[in-house]
This record gives sequence, structure tokens and C-alpha cells, in this order.
Amino acid sequence: MIEISKRKRNLDMGIITLWIHWAMATSALAFPILLGYFMPLKWLPLIIFLEVFGLYYYIRSSSATAPRCYLIMNICGRALICSGLIMVVINLAFSTGAIHAFYDADTLNHEIPFIPTLIISPAACFFAVTASVRRSRQSFCQSCIIRFGSAAERGFIGAIYKQEGQRQSELLAWLTGIVSIFDWGYYLLCYINVNFNRADTFFLVVIPVGFYVLTLIYTALRYSGLLAYYSREAVGAARARGSITQLRFLVVHDNSIYLGPDDPEQSHPRLDTPYSLTIHYCKDIPIELVKDHFCNLAQAQDATIKYIYTSESGNLDGTIRHYIATIGNKTDIDGTLYPDGRWYTFYQLKQMINARKLAPLLRAELVRIYTTVMTWKTYDSNGKRLYKIKSYRPTFHLKQLPDWDVDFDDNRWLFIAANNEYMRFFKLRRFIKQLFFGRKI
Repeated sequence: MIEISKRKRNLDMGIITLWIHWAMATSALAFPILLGYFMPLKWLPLIIFLEVFGLYYYIRSSSATAPRCYLIMNICGRALICSGLIMVVINLAFSTGAIHAFYDADTLNHEIPFIPTLIISPAACFFAVTASVRRSRQSFCQSCIIRFGSAAERGFIGAIYKQEGQRQSELLAWLTGIVSIFDWGYYLLCYINVNFNRADTFFLVVIPVGFYVLTLIYTALRYSGLLAYYSREAVGAARARGSITQLRFLVVHDNSIYLGPDDPEQSHPRLDTPYSLTIHYCKDIPIELVKDHFCNLAQAQDATIKYIYTSESGNLDGTIRHYIATIGNKTDIDGTLYPDGRWYTFYQLKQMINARKLAPLLRAELVRIYTTVMTWKTYDSNGKRLYKIKSYRPTFHLKQLPDWDVDFDDNRWLFIAANNEYMRFFKLRRFIKQLFFGRKI
């Protein structure tokens, strides 16, 4: 029996770490801005690269034990890498004299080759805006989805991470955007390249760092409120419902799936499988018992049941087990139970996925099934193509699902779909993932 208290601790720590990650990431941005005032700027890139190492070491070590949201740390890590490289180039230009080809020597100050906030803030703004626009399509989020499932598959905590990851990206974009405009405006209009006076220190050091400190206070208040609200609501729902397991069945005939509206009362309901039921929590369920549950649920004469995978439910103390139920004839199920339901071909499903007309969980199921099967039929476990014909594309038929000996619980195939030998810079990508995140694929 899963303990509600254990899931509650996981939820609480998930919300708390959202603030911890924000604090670590933004402090990593603010620290070089502050430190650059006290130390020679030629050594600042070294400090920045040490910060990058620390951020990604934390991501690598922590993500192996706890599926948290590390998006804001990745954004700031990339911004710091970019900033550090720019600073290295500027330092080299000054040390080699190459800078004199672009600027008169009399206008340069070798003691202040650059001002940290003028580099770090725009870089952070760029990567934060990119993350805000791309949302879950960016590679870092895709890797997380592959490892731990989509927001729909991860239930309550997945929805929080999706919401707050986007909010943090947008907050950082606004924060660094305002700081960039403010500091660059002051630099272009008021700064004199001789030394740092009190006004320069205030506008180019104190104000940027002060903005970061204010966001620490704001996010602390926000996440303390979220912690109190979500923790209370989630625990209340968990205690009311108890430990549960939801069984979801995708009913397949030939190359079609039977679907119905997820909420018929809505004006534009999304499609979902109508066949699901909730039972007391079970870690493992015999397939014959699952078949009996389905036949009773669908008034089916017979069906071939195949287990697909297990995911978390929205309840603190529950899981969802996903199955394919293949029937020989469309009349094998009682269609009168769901008069709004109808059969959809897989081609129609692909179009509806792109149009977002499917329920999020159904979309996640279909994407996992299709991606896993096509990758398993195309590549080996190392990402090498099974067939040397580059244009070869295997066939996919839903009716063949019971015959395919592929483990849908194994996320390795989803990783290979995104990282295989026909992807650009395959070996470099694999090296970077091994270096920063501890995995080759």
C-alpha cells in the first residue's frame, strides 16, 4: 500500500525545490555581477564556468534521485556559458591587442574590459524568452518528458511543474529584460569609461543585484502560498478517494480506435477513451483479471488485452495502468453504452493530435506508443539504424500491437527517437548528455 504521507512529502518537496532552484539559478546570475566589482575582471569567466559546473552537477546528481523541475537552472546555466565565452573573447581581445583594430586605444580602459551585467542580463533574457516561447518543445523539457512522462501522465505534480516552469521562464525574461534595458540605457547615456564612481556602482551593480533579491522574496511568498494551498487540497482529495489504481483501455479494431467526448457538456469537448475504471490500489494485476474488468465495463464478448505502461495519477496515492484492448469485430463491444462514441483511424488521430483535439492523457498515450514502436523497429539499443537504407520507414498498424514484443515502460526508446545516428552531431550530443546529465542516450 502506498503511503499518502510519502506522496505528500514528495509534493511538498517538489514545490519547495521550485523556489530553491530559482534561488540557486538567479544567485548564479547575480553573483558574478556583484563579484566583478571586487575582483579583476580577467578572472571572472573562471568563476562563471565554476558556477556552470556546479549547476549542472546539481542537476545531474539530483535528477537521478528525484524528478524535479530544473528548467530555470538550465536556462541560467546556458546564459552563464554564453556570458563566460563572451568575456573570454573580450579578455583575449584586450590581452592580444586585437581590440585596437575596432576602438581607439585612448577610449579603452584595460582595468574594466567589460561590465558583467551588460553581458549576463541580455544573455539570460535571450535564453529565458526562448524557453518561454518554445515551452515544452525545447530539448531540455523533452528529455524530462521522456524520462518521467508528460504533465498529463505525471498527474498533480506534473501539472504544477508545467505551470511553474513556464511562469519562472517568463518572470526571468521580464526581470532580465528590464535590467538589460535599464543598464544599457545608463551605460550609453551616462557612463564614462574611466572608473566606477558611486552612480555607476549603484546603477550597474546594486540595482541589478537588488532586482534579483526582490524576486527571491516574491517567489518565496508565492511558493509558500502554493505549498499551503496545493498540499491541503491534494491531501484532502487523496484521503477522500483512498489508494486507487485507474485502468485505461484503448479499444482497437483493425487500424482504428474507439473514442468519445471527454466531457459531453462542453461546447468543444476533446476526445478520449470512454473505457476506464477505478479500483483499489494494486501494484500488479493479472492480465486475466484486467480482461474481466474490461469485458464487464464494455459489455464485450472477447478481447485481447496488452499492458502498455504505468503512470502517476492526479491523486496523491494512485497510479494509472494503460492497456490496449484489441477486438475482432466492432460489434464485440456494446456501442449503446456510449452513443457519442465513434471509430477513428490512426491517420485521423495524427491530425487531431496536431490540432489538439484529443485529451492530454490520450495524446500522451498515442505519442508514446507510436514513438516507441517506430523507434524499436528502426534502431538498436545504441541508436544505430537497423537498416542501412536511410529513407526506410517501418509500417505501423494498431492491430499488430499485441504481437510486438516491445517494453513501453522502457524510456530508452523515447531517448533514441530524439538521439540517434541520423541526428546532427549525434556523438557530440551523446557526449554532452553523458557529461552534464549522466546518460549517453
